[in-house]
Amino acid sequence: MALARRVLAVVLSTLVLLLVLSSARSLSVGGQTAVAANPTGTTPLVYVAGSFDDFDDQTHVDAFPFSSIASGPSSIAPTQSVGIGQPIGVTRLAITRDAGRAVVIANAASSGSFQGSLFTIDTRTGVRSSAIVVEPSEKDDPLDAVATDPADGSLAYVVNEIGQLYEVDIDSASVTQITSLSVSSPITLLRLEAWSLAVSSDGETAYVAATGIEPNGGEVEAIFSVPLAAPDLPVGVWREKQEGDGIRSLALTPDGKEIFGCDGAQVVGLSLPLTTGESPFLTVAMPGAYSVTVGPHGRNVYVGVTLATVTDDGVTFYTAEVEGFAIKAPAHITTDLLQTAADPQAAGYPGPVAVMPDGHTLLAGVTLLSATGAPVPYLFTVSLGNLTASGGPAMAVEAAISLPGALTEPGAIAITPDQAPHATFTATLAHAGSPSSFDASASTVQYGSITSFTWDFGDGSPTETTAGDTVTHVFATAGTFTVTVVETDSAGTSIPPGFAGTPVSWAADGPGQTPYRLASPLAEHRESVTIVSTKKPVIKPGKAPFLALDPAVGPPGSVVTVTGSHFPNGAKVTIEWSTPNASATSQVVKVKNGGFTVQLLILVPDLLGPRQVIAVKFSKANRPTFLVVADSEEPGGANALPVFRSEGP
Repeated sequence: MALARRVLAVVLSTLVLLLVLSSARSLSVGGQTAVAANPTGTTPLVYVAGSFDDFDDQTHVDAFPFSSIASGPSSIAPTQSVGIGQPIGVTRLAITRDAGRAVVIANAASSGSFQGSLFTIDTRTGVRSSAIVVEPSEKDDPLDAVATDPADGSLAYVVNEIGQLYEVDIDSASVTQITSLSVSSPITLLRLEAWSLAVSSDGETAYVAATGIEPNGGEVEAIFSVPLAAPDLPVGVWREKQEGDGIRSLALTPDGKEIFGCDGAQVVGLSLPLTTGESPFLTVAMPGAYSVTVGPHGRNVYVGVTLATVTDDGVTFYTAEVEGFAIKAPAHITTDLLQTAADPQAAGYPGPVAVMPDGHTLLAGVTLLSATGAPVPYLFTVSLGNLTASGGPAMAVEAAISLPGALTEPGAIAITPDQAPHATFTATLAHAGSPSSFDASASTVQYGSITSFTWDFGDGSPTETTAGDTVTHVFATAGTFTVTVVETDSAGTSIPPGFAGTPVSWAADGPGQTPYRLASPLAEHRESVTIVSTKKPVIKPGKAPFLALDPAVGPPGSVVTVTGSHFPNGAKVTIEWSTPNASATSQVVKVKNGGFTVQLLILVPDLLGPRQVIAVKFSKANRPTFLVVADSEEPGGANALPVFRSEGP
């Protein structure tokens, strides 16, 4: 009776588990079965920081779910609103590669002096850290730019106005000055003013854009590359300063082969690595260009532009635009108007631009002055296409969203980097020649959804890519195979490398301030599975007694059917397990017509591994093997169920 109850309990538990799994994966609707959606995460967060010139103001860093922005409301409320709590001169943003912390630089003004500080914001809770003081100084040298390290999520880099570059460990709140370009630059300068910063996707090189004053009074625009392993050996490329205001924004292509900037009058570009000397920068005339970024696929450059127009009566009004061009054809410009100030008294300030990690949408911050002179901050969404030299409209303004008043003059936008999926799967295995099924629905993803599953079944068959999280496969022969799935999410993030041509396999690629995406080996999962054959050897008359098992592999609690052939008619045969500590069950059966059928139980608990069935006193009979696998596994051994982005000018 005890044995019968245990068998019944195992059967009932199995049925309950199957019902739970079935209900979790499907829903009956109108007599049809609706399959559940692929694993899905949350929406990325868009952080916007207000940047003020009035030192009496207090800045805010607000976070908005992108799904709320994409719905196109006329106004939007933040899910996080973080006050810095001190007078601010400059505010810039970046986000760590694991999307865990937003990094903010801010300058406190007091009696004409500055204290450059760095703050972090927990992206999950919105809690702000204490200030990490980078440089208490009596000089007029505020921090001007920040970038996070794509290779080390605990590091950030900041540069101040006079070209001093710092490394900040945001875990330990320690600050180290790396170099001073005002002293060690290869150009002879009386003064250097640094404006912008980018870090390569391998975390090995920092790029700083600056304006310099030569001893003869001339001005130069310069871009420096600083090898972080040897920061005293920077490389500088420069040209005589043009009509612009100095290169106020930098963006790297994800493959690290080109760098772009803008100075208020032109977009400039250079091939990497830099070679010291005066250079004929690639230039595209673009009045009002103050912020630049590169799309995550590295094909297009996007520029935030503010154009000033003076009427005949001397009134100035502004229009805000985003202009884009293909990197392979920089002379080709596609322009889409964001907004024209209808009232002649309205004015627009240049704002930041940033691209979503999937490359489909650009966000632009703009501040307009109302007819009464009050500043009104806006966030525009622009749908993106792939610009080509042949032209044609590829960009379109989708929405203009009024931001909270605390973000007047939005100075920076940063978007949480996309994270690779965490892959896993379970298997329900069949005999060779029959379809086995694999289910990756227990996989997880932080943002978006998992949209692609590439399966390698380890048996020499071609890989198979599915849009859904389940697949079936027929193994032609018995054996042990390694099954692998590689998952890709809706932003295109998967296993390393994150993009073709990236310098390192763990690259978090992007324009140099905030990564676009973080590839991870966790997007790949593999398991060994054992497939058994259903074919039984042909027993010819006169051959030795023969035993066969069905199934030949399973967890504790399995009921194993033993079939005997070619035994003496009328004989009583004892069938039992031979393995020590195996299930202590045995059955005595009487042979009829040379054969018999009997069942043995794998008890719970029981040792895992192989064990043999024997026919006692029949030494010539074969000893077939049964493989006991963990009870969290289906037969065969599968597991149980349960790049950088520009942040402003």
